[in-house]
Amino acid sequence: MSGSLLSLKEAAQALFGESNRAASARARRLFEKQKLKIVREGGKIYIHKSVLDTAFGAEIETTKTVVKQAFGINDKGEVIPLILKDRG
Repeated sequence: MSGSLLSLKEAAQALFGESNRAASARARRLFEKQKLKIVREGGKIYIHKSVLDTAFGAEIETTKTVVKQAFGINDKGEVIPLILKDRG
């Protein structure tokens, strides 16, 4: 991840610790539900790193290997922090 724009896949990795298709779709739905400002370029979706930092109150790491906090959506559509298990 370089610069201040994150691709949908990079944002999913930062938020959920996964960058597969399901996580990307979850991130897109989360951005839409939270009415976050996104950048569309053709078929690609990008989000500013600062928007994620502000919206979720956590600094998003700039590497793909470390996830400080992950978030999910409960049944009411609210953003909730997820508890990550230490796999190390």
